[in-house]
Amino acid sequence: MANRYTASYADHRVITPMDQFDKFGMPGKYHSPVAIAGGSTGSFTGSQAGGGLDHGYGYGAILLGKGANIPITQIHVAGGAVINGADLQQYTMYDIGPTEVRASAGPVYVFKRQQ
Repeated sequence: MANRYTASYADHRVITPMDQFDKFGMPGKYHSPVAIAGGSTGSFTGSQAGGGLDHGYGYGAILLGKGANIPITQIHVAGGAVINGADLQQYTMYDIGPTEVRASAGPVYVFKRQQ
């Protein structure tokens, strides 16, 4: 009896790099970085995602760029605490979930974190 296999669309489509992300998830611990430039404020509550400077929910790590580790840089976290930039080191990744970031002189990078 002859093989009656019929090729489907899935057998002929091109595998893209995004297919790998969809199938296996993002590699590494951190992804989807957002840079809050000096002199800017970014929100991470998700209450106004897509509008203005609200980048949405799910961000759980920060890194201070050059010049951001000064007192007027502020990291607002859930529960109402505020961490001043002078209390953190430049170029060090911190697992801190911000609700708002106020960057002063230098950029603050905010990352989504794998669970």
